[in-house]
Parts: sequence; C-alpha cells; structure tokens
Amino acid sequence: MKTRESIEARWGKKIEEMRIKADFKFKILLQNRKKYYESNWEYEILKNERKKQAYINKKETEYKRKMLYEMREMQNKPKRVYKSE
Repeated sequence: MKTRESIEARWGKKIEEMRIKADFKFKILLQNRKKYYESNWEYEILKNERKKQAYINKKETEYKRKMLYEMREMQNKPKRVYKSE
C-alpha cells in the first residue's frame, strides 16, 4: 500500500541519484573541455557549475511535480490541468 511517506522517500531517493549522475555527467564534460580551453580554465569551471546547478534545479522541480501527481492519484483526485499545457 502506498503512503505519502513511501512516495516521498522514493522520489527523494530518485533526486539523490539524479544529483550523483549530474556530478558524474558534468565532471566528464569538464574533462573533455579541458583540452580546448586551457587559457581561461577558471571561467569554464564556473560556467560548468552554473550549468550543473541549473540542470539539478530543473530535474528537482520535475521530480517534485511527478511526486505530487502520484500523491494526488493515490487520493483518487484528478490530475491538475494548467493553462500552459
């Protein structure tokens, strides 16, 4: 039986896994760019960190929205419809 806590725990675990994957993904991107951008390397590091944080924020909001949809489904409420969709 699904409970609110189990749903939150499962999506929290997915968010943590996504953060680990993002660290790995952006570390590889940075290693690949090192060959080409030796002159302004600090700038590339900062740029990479900003991209990683934007990616994490986007995915977190997506996962939280999916978690809320799943909770509403558990309570037999219809999926919310937004004007932008």
